[in-house]
Amino acid sequence: MFKPIIAALIGVVALVPNGASGQDNPRNREGFWISFGFGAGSLGSGNSCTSQFCPESLRETGAVAYLRMGGTVSQHALLGVESSGWARVDENGEVSQFGALSLVGFYYPSVSGGFFLRGGVGTANHARNDDRRSGLGLSIGLGIDLKAGNTFSFTPFANLIHGRFSNPDIRRNLLQLGLGFSWS
Repeated sequence: MFKPIIAALIGVVALVPNGASGQDNPRNREGFWISFGFGAGSLGSGNSCTSQFCPESLRETGAVAYLRMGGTVSQHALLGVESSGWARVDENGEVSQFGALSLVGFYYPSVSGGFFLRGGVGTANHARNDDRRSGLGLSIGLGIDLKAGNTFSFTPFANLIHGRFSNPDIRRNLLQLGLGFSWS
């Protein structure tokens, strides 16, 4: 499932005009921003998960999506709120979902470039059929805003979200790869 996503990301990067890198068109990060995106994700349990809550295989692949919005702190930093989710329906019709609601921060090392590092903290939720758990969610990631207009960017991204659920102690991690659409 990751091969088509990677091919799509490469295709978008190839289609973006040369000036979209920010070299010819300086960035002006200010005010409100909003972004949403889609892609593929791989949810893992780790070797220690023996609960019926965890799947038999160590990793499951499914679809991911996110919606985030916030404000600009400086030309190097953005703060916002993000809702991110993953879902999968297996061959037996069993539904598994993982999501996070987080306070997120973005750091742009270069004022003129679109590359960013991302971190977040909030709640993580996991549901497998009728069993639902909530716990602590931590995330890190990276991406690049590829300008395609004055206020619009294509945003390829990669994120890792870690959820820790108690009673019993269960840890899940989600690797996301995809493409976002951002306005500022």
